[in-house]
Amino acid sequence: MASGITEWILKPEHRWKVMEHIKTPMRAALIGLIGLYPTPTKENTLLHNSHILIDVQEAFLKCIVEATYKNGVAQRELWTAIWKLLIIEYEHDPDYRYPFEVILKELVKRVNSGDWKPSPQPRPPHWKNRVLEFDE
Repeated sequence: MASGITEWILKPEHRWKVMEHIKTPMRAALIGLIGLYPTPTKENTLLHNSHILIDVQEAFLKCIVEATYKNGVAQRELWTAIWKLLIIEYEHDPDYRYPFEVILKELVKRVNSGDWKPSPQPRPPHWKNRVLEFDE
């Protein structure tokens, strides 16, 4: 059952407006702004958990097929930017590091208790059937 937000976004009169006026500019802005940061590596980061995030990022990005949105922004490009921001902010700023750890601990607790359920929807076509799966 779809939520009210999902139903609103997927309505034909809204879907393309959302894609064209919200998602497309947001992707381009995120990729452009985050691209100003250096790429985090194990050589230029110090924190142990930053290194774990780099390893998880590498495994995650192996799952993304080189699919491209209609506007030319690749899935991999967007996810690479998101991971870069997460790792850099985790590495250098406790105002982001601590809340991220709180969120992570709560998610782990919910996954371990069985409360978090994998999405019943099929895997998106740009997601390879390998590496990171809920049922592994």
